[in-house]
Amino acid sequence: MDSGKKRPWSEPAIIVAVILFLATSIYYRNWTGFAVGLFSFTPIVLFYLCYPFRYFLVASLILVAVFLIFFGIDEAPFLVFTYLISSMICGELIRRERPPEQVVLGGIFPSVVSGISLWFIQAYQRHQNPVSYFRDITLQNLNETVRYYEKIGMDRETIEFLKNNLNDVARWFLNLFPGIYLAGVTMMIFLNYLLIRFLLVRLEKQEMVSQSLTLWHPPDSMVWGLIGAGFLILFPPSLLKILGGNLMMLFCLLYFFQGLALVADYYKRKNVRMFWRNLSYLMLLVWPLLGMIVAFFGLFDIWIDFRKIRKETPARV
Repeated sequence: MDSGKKRPWSEPAIIVAVILFLATSIYYRNWTGFAVGLFSFTPIVLFYLCYPFRYFLVASLILVAVFLIFFGIDEAPFLVFTYLISSMICGELIRRERPPEQVVLGGIFPSVVSGISLWFIQAYQRHQNPVSYFRDITLQNLNETVRYYEKIGMDRETIEFLKNNLNDVARWFLNLFPGIYLAGVTMMIFLNYLLIRFLLVRLEKQEMVSQSLTLWHPPDSMVWGLIGAGFLILFPPSLLKILGGNLMMLFCLLYFFQGLALVADYYKRKNVRMFWRNLSYLMLLVWPLLGMIVAFFGLFDIWIDFRKIRKETPARV
């Protein structure tokens, strides 16, 4: 962006306002809801990429102050580490034109470390072991969910089923939480990465998004990880079943991303209008069955090679 305008601080001020809006929304849990958790990284990464570092430093200090005011010294450092460090890593990897998987993995690491650290510290402050603390929080959230369902008038059978099986649902969620958490953070960083790429093109910074996502695929050998996870689920020991279930979720997400690349390649070749593309992507987020179908296509692409790219470029191992 051109910082030599008459008002060079106008555009940075707008982005700072957006960042502050998202930061306070995290605290108030207001109507921004789901979008806050999904896209809070995007304006910070764009600020890092598009403006001199001194502007980014000022915005970062403001964000730190906001987190300290709203969350206090107990939670603010973890939020700062999650949003600022993850955004800086993603931004630097994008600037260096690293592959998409490296950008996403780079953004995941600080968020996961921060989230796990906060969980352990909160459990310690309440004089509980982390597992018991998490189970109590899960039961509390499930009870709040049941009360919300009662408030909106959901059918009594579903509500009674949840009430009678809260402990089983909590135990199931606890067993699969590592996979659910990693998959959620990965999806969050990935969606931010897609939005950042889109906005960089609109800001005429195409040099930072030179790599096409339509040709992306993971190493074909990773299918053995999916097969291994499936076998673990079949073994009698519960610990192996839990490990297999968590790994299965992560590998399914991996092939969902490969399926998305197939869908994007099809849209590109058929010149599908942007409205229908965005509508279909939205449906993928809200309709799990459609997402499973896309993941299956991504898996079968290993053998069918829908895009015929493995004949042109060697498969990565």
